[in-house]
Amino acid sequence: MSSSPIRVAIVNDYEIVVAGVAAMLAPHHDRVLVVELDSRLPVVSDVDVILYDTFGQVQGDAVDLEDLLDGQAVPVAIFSWNLQADVVRRAIERGAAGYLSKGLNAGEIVAAIEAIHRGETVTPPPSAETTDHDVSGEWPGRDVGLTAR
Repeated sequence: MSSSPIRVAIVNDYEIVVAGVAAMLAPHHDRVLVVELDSRLPVVSDVDVILYDTFGQVQGDAVDLEDLLDGQAVPVAIFSWNLQADVVRRAIERGAAGYLSKGLNAGEIVAAIEAIHRGETVTPPPSAETTDHDVSGEWPGRDVGLTAR
């Protein structure tokens, strides 16, 4: 495996969201390097993996990957709150390389990006559809000081 960090583009339609996800990943800059924060399509940088946050967009199984990629051959990981098994399955069938829960912490996201970069398909475990919606006191960003609010 290369010693250079994996180059990642984070795509969402809200600048605050891409900046927040980038901040979560920043402590792992030796493993992943965010090279594009994009609130528009398509991705224009030379990247290894695209992390596409579907909030406020069509859901994971209806994402038009061709428009997102603009002719590039880059694996796309859908990053979503919607973990319904049929939505995840259809997203993978349409060409997504992975489907990640927004309930993952930064280390888990980095590990998933690394797996996708190695050519693995990453999806939530079957139990995630029900457990991620459970209010268990955990939330994305807690490990970097964000409150539930």
